[in-house]
Amino acid sequence: MKLAFTSCADPLDAPQQPVWAMLAGKRPDHLLLLGDQIYMDYGAGLNPGNGKPAGFDDLEFAAHMHHRYQSQWAAMQGSGLWQLPGLQVHGVWDDHDFAWNNSYGGAGPVDGHEDYDTHELPVPPRKQQISRHLFRQFFRHLRAPVYPVNELTSAAAIDRLAEDLRQPVFHSEALPAGACEGRVTLAPGVNLLLTDGRSFRSSRELPHAQRTLLGRAQMDWLRNNIDDHAVSLIASGCTLDRNGELTNPECWSHYPDHDELKAFLALRPAARVLLLSGDVHNTGLRDDHGPNLIEVVASGAARPMGNVILHDRGNHAVLEFGASTIRVGRHEGEPPVHTWNSESVIDRASWRLLS
Repeated sequence: MKLAFTSCADPLDAPQQPVWAMLAGKRPDHLLLLGDQIYMDYGAGLNPGNGKPAGFDDLEFAAHMHHRYQSQWAAMQGSGLWQLPGLQVHGVWDDHDFAWNNSYGGAGPVDGHEDYDTHELPVPPRKQQISRHLFRQFFRHLRAPVYPVNELTSAAAIDRLAEDLRQPVFHSEALPAGACEGRVTLAPGVNLLLTDGRSFRSSRELPHAQRTLLGRAQMDWLRNNIDDHAVSLIASGCTLDRNGELTNPECWSHYPDHDELKAFLALRPAARVLLLSGDVHNTGLRDDHGPNLIEVVASGAARPMGNVILHDRGNHAVLEFGASTIRVGRHEGEPPVHTWNSESVIDRASWRLLS
């Protein structure tokens, strides 16, 4: 069984996206998108500055988001992905497709909202309704011959949205529409656990002990679905910690969920967990999180600064599952300017890197 994954694509500033044809050429059985499928903001190029969409009215917010999803859909057509027999697509979101940079839907700061800019506060429920609807629409139509027009052109149309904001958001072609639990069996002994790291995330202005990344219910679900007799793949929009960046305030380590997950796994030595993450516009492989927790990062599918400066175009990873090993292939860049490949092997018995 072969799983390919990546994240972070900007359809306005990088409309040509060879990464999808590159992935199609590797003929995966599963494609996992780990968030930032679009960029509602970024602060450079054709996107508004970071946080600016917080000031959009609801109709403007919906129009901007629909346009970006439609553009991303177009960038993926003709890649050959949708012609692969048996391919299943799965996805989660992160901040730039949830609403705006560093956005969150959970508890806000407790020391007075008047002291914060709008983009530093929780995303309002109506905007969450819009983003949930358009996220689901995008994934439902990936294989469609045409993309639907934006129907959210009136307040009444937004009023009719009926998303349950108490439930996490994700997509899997292996699950029924509207499924509230994101566990997918990819192969015997391999389970994919799709997480929503935005809807219930709290403000970083709260004291550390009061923060949450996944929310209590989703964290309990994650613990209950890590199986001692299978490989558990946790799909996360953000990395466990800073992953070599000078600063990454969005990672798990800024929230109690990080220590809770590691403490839980310490009591489950038979568990085998791979956390698959995006967000940071590079790739990575970390086996220093604990004896049964390995992280693989794949981010930078199509970013505008790309090959020449940041090497964050064409980035992806592929996992190949064998009976006793998992091969981890990581790729960065687009030919001919810059490409880099790395191959590693995880031993499934010891959960250690062999190479």
